[in-house]
Amino acid sequence: MTAPSHLPFQQPPDGDGQRLRLRPQVEADADTVAPWLPEAVAAMLGRGAAPRAGLTLSTLLHEWNVVYPAGQTLIGETATGEPAGLLRARAPVDGQLVIDALTVNARVRNLGYGQEMVMAVERESGVGIVRILAGVPPTNGLAVYFWLRAGFHPLYPRVTAESSGLDPALLWMVRDLE
Repeated sequence: MTAPSHLPFQQPPDGDGQRLRLRPQVEADADTVAPWLPEAVAAMLGRGAAPRAGLTLSTLLHEWNVVYPAGQTLIGETATGEPAGLLRARAPVDGQLVIDALTVNARVRNLGYGQEMVMAVERESGVGIVRILAGVPPTNGLAVYFWLRAGFHPLYPRVTAESSGLDPALLWMVRDLE
């Protein structure tokens, strides 16, 4: 099966009644995410991780394009237009959706937006998805707990080789939908 090159996201029309929507990241997002991006990316690593001074969206996207070349970065946007977070996911292949990274703006963290971003990528990725994989830095216990609450469990045996297409440095969480 050939993988689609992009996830099928389009910005929903205004007034759709949703609390959050996912949309493709665009250049104009650089200014709106700049104030919170370094802290949010550091938070992905776990408590005590120091934000990288001067981290920009352009730099982060370049890094993600190297590490996760098949992925697409999506912006989780609240109904008021505020960016709630970033999600890096790959178009489904053979019924498997992969979420390589998820980060949430501290201003709206712990309000359910991260889970809504996961539900939206699942819903919008199309029919036929039977499994979702999510990568988590093993040093981030809160993120592991987040994925457990979302119905995921650790993938065993652990990923040990890059041939699987999954970063072996991450703990992979999985949710089977069938």
